[in-house]
Amino acid sequence: MADNKFEVEDTESNDSIEKKKDGVYCSTGKLFFCGLVACCLIAGVGLISYYVPDRTCTFDELPTENPLEGSPTMKPSDMITEPQRSSTPHHMSSTENPSPTPTEAFVWDGRLNPDIMTPRSYDLTLQPCLYYECGEAMRFRFYGWVDIVIEVDEDTDQVVMHMVDIEIKSISVKKLVGDDTELYMDWSNDTLYEFLIIHTQTLMKRTDYRVSIEYIGILQDGLAGFYRSSYKNANGETVWLATSQMQATDARRALPCWDEPGFRSTFETSIIHMENMTALSNGIELGTVDYEEGWKITAFKTTPKMPTYLLAFVVSDFDYVEKNTTNGVRFRVWSRKDAIGSANYGLEQGVEILTYFEDYFGVPFPMDKQDMVAVPDFSAGAMENWGLILYRETALLYDPAENSAANKQRVAVVVSHELAHQWFGNLVTPEWWDDLWLNEGFASFVEYLGVDFTEPTWKMMEQFLAEDLHRVFALDALGSSHPVRVPVNSPAEISEIFDTISYAKGASIIRMLNNILSEETFRRGLNRYLTHYSEGNANSDKLWDALNQVQDQYDVKKIMDTWTLQMGYPVITVTRSGSTLNVQQSHFLIDPESEVDDKYIDLGLFSKITRAMLFTKGILVIKRNATRKPRGLIDDAFNLARGGQLTYDIALDMTKYLKNELDFIPWEATLTVFAYIRDMFSRNAGFGDLEKYMLCQINTLYTAVGFEDDPNDAHLDQYNRINAVDTACYYGNEDCLANATREYNEYMSDDINEKYLNYMLDETVVRKQDASYVIRYVARNYVGRALAWDFLRSEWDTIFDFYGDSSFSFSNIITDVTEQFNTEFDLEELMKFGEGRNFGSAVRAYEQAIDQTKSNIAWMERNAVTVAETLAASVADLGC
Repeated sequence: MADNKFEVEDTESNDSIEKKKDGVYCSTGKLFFCGLVACCLIAGVGLISYYVPDRTCTFDELPTENPLEGSPTMKPSDMITEPQRSSTPHHMSSTENPSPTPTEAFVWDGRLNPDIMTPRSYDLTLQPCLYYECGEAMRFRFYGWVDIVIEVDEDTDQVVMHMVDIEIKSISVKKLVGDDTELYMDWSNDTLYEFLIIHTQTLMKRTDYRVSIEYIGILQDGLAGFYRSSYKNANGETVWLATSQMQATDARRALPCWDEPGFRSTFETSIIHMENMTALSNGIELGTVDYEEGWKITAFKTTPKMPTYLLAFVVSDFDYVEKNTTNGVRFRVWSRKDAIGSANYGLEQGVEILTYFEDYFGVPFPMDKQDMVAVPDFSAGAMENWGLILYRETALLYDPAENSAANKQRVAVVVSHELAHQWFGNLVTPEWWDDLWLNEGFASFVEYLGVDFTEPTWKMMEQFLAEDLHRVFALDALGSSHPVRVPVNSPAEISEIFDTISYAKGASIIRMLNNILSEETFRRGLNRYLTHYSEGNANSDKLWDALNQVQDQYDVKKIMDTWTLQMGYPVITVTRSGSTLNVQQSHFLIDPESEVDDKYIDLGLFSKITRAMLFTKGILVIKRNATRKPRGLIDDAFNLARGGQLTYDIALDMTKYLKNELDFIPWEATLTVFAYIRDMFSRNAGFGDLEKYMLCQINTLYTAVGFEDDPNDAHLDQYNRINAVDTACYYGNEDCLANATREYNEYMSDDINEKYLNYMLDETVVRKQDASYVIRYVARNYVGRALAWDFLRSEWDTIFDFYGDSSFSFSNIITDVTEQFNTEFDLEELMKFGEGRNFGSAVRAYEQAIDQTKSNIAWMERNAVTVAETLAASVADLGC
């Protein structure tokens, strides 16, 4: 495509941008705005954030060439486990919690010392008791036997490992070879750090020992460790199964073990199960034989060296569908028999994406098989256990006759995300959880590549902007954000960082790095990293080093440390005086009064490449998009307006063209930023003008796509309909409301909010894995918001006990219930709610809610009147 001209007209009288045959003419005022917006946020400042200092930079002449010419176009890529990341177009306010707040690094006494001893292998046998087959006392418990080979590196008289909710029956400690003397003396436990401490005679350094433990564990209903789940079959009978979720710190509930990611060992697993059930684990099954009457035992191939959080088991009566990949990997998708007809799409996606990733990474999949299982009760979206990925049913099963396009995309995206982890996370594992972002950010980027390969018409690279990049911009602009790489220690702290910053910002900066280095160089660096650290542990610096070794143009560590070790991102202010550009950088904050440790200063020199980025990725892009579809610029403009660096009339003016827009991507981006204004105006007189404006804008799109769903429509057309119907009905389109009322009356005849909230704590109605969504969705409805807030306050202790203090759900509940708070009364009530209360893993979410409420109050005081007046003028302008 030929470059478009960008011409400057210096007449003061022309204050508007006009379309001309050979370009776009604008005033210096508009030019200043364009330069400001173009360079403000992450998409255009990948390098600028590193090179631009806080001082003025002057250039004697403007660049005449593009040093990046020939480089590939920037390629973008859904609560742990994988958090619930909706693939449905979502337009909730961008006030999700980016906790935790950075803390000072310190050595936590709960970390095990690898310098004393390390485990080399586990030989594990489990026997879950799901009914009364083991006697009434053993129902929902399991027997366990484990032999652990340890290598002792320092003389010691104790063996320390992790253990929770396990009853010890016997312990033995002996040398692996030679003298058979029993060295075990006694055992104790440390409940604070969840340690099992085995006291022994002196264990000698440079000697291997076998620790044998017989124990009984609990098949709990808490969705952690080795736990129980159930479903009702076609006859209405309850059918039980045993399944697992170890990440981050729950393998210690399934067996005594070194439950930290830095301790990699092999696992040789056998499972004793009822003869009418099937057992699965990480390795491929070696065989199933009779054990005792009514029981069988299945043995599994020894795994590669891996951390305990990837260990997995399933014992069920499930059925499966199967294919082989072109490279000979046996691939199965398992589900309850009544749902197996919905397993084929996930299977097809899995087979294609696994093969694609083998080629992309240049490293063969190291397992003989890949099983994916749809579990009725699962706390996360999915979990990447090596060779045995576990999913919520909604994240793996898809029936085109029953499910929406959003369900289909979610299945594809989550499957792709988990398969990416088989290399990034499983083959190479972070040394500690402070590098969780490397696992999750990388998989969150590469998931888009996998789905783009299998579903090329879905425009996944464009969807990345709204789903990840724009979403995290709003979060990371808060003063209570946190760096991508953050020190964590206790299980509760570890749980807190499975958040949007780790996932979406991690993905965004990996995408940025891919663009800086080029796709080819990026892939060569990944291959080097994965090959060199195969079946081992690494950290961010080791990845940067691998990328430095395949090119010498950039110092990757120097660039990426500015993005991973400090929170937030910069805003670049550009002014022009003749042939001189003045460029200044500062930390962009939604609330400029936020108290932050600002590090966006003196970051180096403003390079020739950065100057070219300013023009090729900035001004020219603005010129092209301003006359067509501004997309990213709209998000930039509204963020600048929220931060007080741009007036809202300019930001809102950029959305007028949407009246005739029919494309999904720009609507998705725009509705996301308008959601904040909608929430702030929910109790404000300005809502009336917002309603008129949005009805005027959405009418053409709603008329084009209609209310009724058509599964035969193209994928993004169906997504477009979701946006159109949601927006039209919300703002009162009569046709939309009539259709929605008709459908509602087919299901309900009375108000359900209060009844629905009470279902949250009733597992016979709502599964525990889904319970948090009840209060969150009620809170997102203006009518239900106060009801949800009252319910949360009155039932907090019950909710806290229901989930446990390290649940991933707490943060999302706090965030969604409070995200629309924007009055001093709201703030006062929120502060009272926190007095003397234990928030568990939601401590920083609560702090974030206070910060967000203060920011909302400031926004209302600063902008509410102006925005309402601008909307009213726009309505008149458009003739709505």
